[in-house]
Amino acid sequence: SSSSNSSSYNNHDQQQHQQPETTISRIQFSKRRLLRALANLRIFDNACVSVWDFDPLGKNNDQEQQQPTISALTDASPRAVLSLPTLKTLSSSNMPPSRLRGLIGYPIIETAHPMYSLHSDDTYNVAITLKPASSGPVLTLLKETAMGERRVVGSCPMRRPQTPAGGRSGHENQPQEGGGIPYVHSFGLSQNYAVVVVQPLRFHLLRNLRGLLEKGLLQSLESIDHTRVIVFELSTGQVVLDNSIAEPVYFFHTVSTVEHQSSFENKNSVSIRLAGYHKPEIKCG
Repeated sequence: SSSSNSSSYNNHDQQQHQQPETTISRIQFSKRRLLRALANLRIFDNACVSVWDFDPLGKNNDQEQQQPTISALTDASPRAVLSLPTLKTLSSSNMPPSRLRGLIGYPIIETAHPMYSLHSDDTYNVAITLKPASSGPVLTLLKETAMGERRVVGSCPMRRPQTPAGGRSGHENQPQEGGGIPYVHSFGLSQNYAVVVVQPLRFHLLRNLRGLLEKGLLQSLESIDHTRVIVFELSTGQVVLDNSIAEPVYFFHTVSTVEHQSSFENKNSVSIRLAGYHKPEIKCG
């Protein structure tokens, strides 16, 4: 019922339920078809993964129609806006608000599982942004208010810095990233920290492009032998932990994130629970 009033559903119904062609081997690669395929990646009005209310307290409702809205999200940045009472599509494939302070690069992946702040109705989310080739992908923690203002809370380059001659970088015992774009599906949020467990999966544009066209993003990702854990402090945006587990942990969803009071050295700790797997077959299921 959540898609019964969407433009995609109605168009599909008018075409006598003809299934769209998805087998890449049957597609004739012409410039026109390729451009159409790229356009379709941005046009949707169903909840590909989840729906989210960026204004849960109704602060920014349409003053004329008093119409609360929800957003349909996927793993990419574009979002569709639906009327909450009627589920009618108000706008399709909207880019997030442009008032994004501090962002350098384009957010190519943004999780479809944002989380509300425990202190307000603001929304946090995590994105992978692409910067110039010299810097590589960057893990970015975002915050969006009910009024549509987005800003960068903190960021962490996925390429660890090289150890300077005769010095220390702080990552000597950590595995080096072998390049590629990482995949993040969800993250954990506590009162003071955002915990991001980066999937042990990477996408390499040149050698994985054919797999992307034939099998889709998830099945074209390559596995690596470690799992990286990055923790942001919400108040400062600083990365307070960036370590790797010496084994792959595959998962989609974060179960819980809890802070613990500790009398040892007057420091607190944070734990995260995942529905994790040791084999990558979960990415196809």
